[in-house]
Amino acid sequence: MKTEHNYDVILAAGGSGSRFGGEKNKILADLKGKTVLWHSLALFGSFPGVRRMVIPCRPKDKKAIETLVKEWETARRKEAKAVADPEVILVEGGRERQDSVYQALQHCREDWVLIHDGARPFATHTMIEDCLKALKKYPAVTTGVLSKDTIKLVNGNMEVESTTDRSRSYLVQTPQGFWRKELAQAHEQFKGEAFTDDCSLLERIGHKVKIVPGAYENIKITTPEDLE
Repeated sequence: MKTEHNYDVILAAGGSGSRFGGEKNKILADLKGKTVLWHSLALFGSFPGVRRMVIPCRPKDKKAIETLVKEWETARRKEAKAVADPEVILVEGGRERQDSVYQALQHCREDWVLIHDGARPFATHTMIEDCLKALKKYPAVTTGVLSKDTIKLVNGNMEVESTTDRSRSYLVQTPQGFWRKELAQAHEQFKGEAFTDDCSLLERIGHKVKIVPGAYENIKITTPEDLE
């Protein structure tokens, strides 16, 4: 497990979690004795090359996440497997995910940055490694899996307008990787517009986006049932 390039990581943790129910943020929910966010901290904190982990979050969650980070840092120092010592930075998230990522980008310094959903605890070192390898050639890369189901595009009346080619339809996941300067410029250029993910910003400019293998198990915790 080696990396030739240092990078920063943004762990998106500022969502409202309305579909999860209740007041508690889903990233603070228990998953096998640890919080959901802990698993992402542990993933990137045990892979070489990471210099900073920036976490955009809601003000109401900041204290709980600060406590979580301190507990994680204490625990990892006792582990012989620790291969990185990243600085962890908490920033206030914006109204939309896109705003939160842009705020976090202001604290990144490396040429490369990986973005990962804090509520996606099942990513792997292989996914990180594949993203970093692809960044040598592409300014944007995302993990993804081939769709198992047929995807239909509909209009506002839920009438089918077209059917996509399933053999070419991928479900996008995270981690995603970017050349930092290009991503920051795209955020500034399209500020105020809605995009479903950061790769869409670079697609809009005309950059090619590379897909590397994700995993069907790499789900994002969205509802309480997902924890099961």
